[in-house]
Amino acid sequence: MGKGVSGSELKSRRFCVCVTGSVAIFEGVRLVRELSKKFNVNVIVVMSETAAEWIPPLLFEWASGETPIVKLSGKAEHIRVFEEGFECVVVYPATVNTICKMANGICDTSVTLFLAVALGLKLPVIMAPAAHLSLYANPMVQECVEKLKSLGVRFTGPRLEEGKAKVALVEDVLEIILETAEEKDLMKKRLSGVSFLITAGPTREYIDDIRFMTNSSSGKMGLALAKEALNQGADVTLVIGKGSTVAPPPGIRSIWAETTQEMTDAALSEIDRKKQDVIISVAAISDFTFKKFEGKIPSKEEISVKLTPLPKLVEIIREKYPSTYMVGFKAEYNVSDEELIKRAKNKLKESKLDMVVANDVAKEGAGFGTDTNEVIIVDEKIIKKLGKLPKTEIAKIIIDLIAEKIDLTQKEIKIIKNRP
Repeated sequence: MGKGVSGSELKSRRFCVCVTGSVAIFEGVRLVRELSKKFNVNVIVVMSETAAEWIPPLLFEWASGETPIVKLSGKAEHIRVFEEGFECVVVYPATVNTICKMANGICDTSVTLFLAVALGLKLPVIMAPAAHLSLYANPMVQECVEKLKSLGVRFTGPRLEEGKAKVALVEDVLEIILETAEEKDLMKKRLSGVSFLITAGPTREYIDDIRFMTNSSSGKMGLALAKEALNQGADVTLVIGKGSTVAPPPGIRSIWAETTQEMTDAALSEIDRKKQDVIISVAAISDFTFKKFEGKIPSKEEISVKLTPLPKLVEIIREKYPSTYMVGFKAEYNVSDEELIKRAKNKLKESKLDMVVANDVAKEGAGFGTDTNEVIIVDEKIIKKLGKLPKTEIAKIIIDLIAEKIDLTQKEIKIIKNRP
């Protein structure tokens, strides 16, 4: 390569590589292997069904370390992948069929559907065409190429040799990937150098050895925040309750905890180890515990239990780390917006937090386990009321607000304090 590609410049980036039905697909294996193993890029491979006839998906699994996506399922992989932070799409090789379908909004293969989503999200797309020269020179095909270029799609190659429009060399594609990453600022994220600790999901308090008290928190809000912080370049650690219904994606250091004490110990241990810059306490941590009965309480026996208040994790952290930027969540049930704001402000002051995100879990689509939420964000100077939105969108708003409080100058992190 002329300029040379540095592995460190692409390390930990998250790319989607789409492959289509062409004999040049064999070069695609090498590209994926180079990105994954040499440059430490997290790669998801998407194959058209025709591509899977040319070469076994197992070979791309070997190259990337991840199972390729050939057919979409009810998990909506074309949405989920991008929600997990995949930030650039490379089509290598790109057949004329795929180019023309993409230019005309046709989504009848896994590859064209992924590309349609990528265009909708305005993500960088790089295409490396491969075809017979007469086919690629077709005026209708060239019209589609120009249309895609006008939409921001970047083309590399083809190499016009031996009457063929051969796919670009792997080295040339890597150069284009690096250039695109630099231009789109994929390597210099807003929160690069900032470390986050996020707690998520429920905790359990055992009554006896098999029964426990918990809540229906799914962990979805905490996971959405962790993914968004990761997308913006942060180093993220997630302490997540075992009752959560979601699993963290690659790239996030995850620690599972069950009881309130376990979550508290895990969080404090991570803060002591890492000295995180930002802590977001989203977890629905139990406020009470019991004096636990040994074994199993007989099912027909009447018992009385005494609820004992537990220390607040955010207050423990604040006492130990007075300068860390901290965000707390406040869940209430069936209260007015005015009362919700009042209680959020009280929590802001009593727990010495920098920001509080409050919601009324009695509202439809805003409680535990939902994909949406309706929150009010409070700090010393702002009150931001958000109507019902997907938790992923709310997470972006919250992380953006936090990012505004962080000034990265001369590789130093300065937290702009608004604490009451």
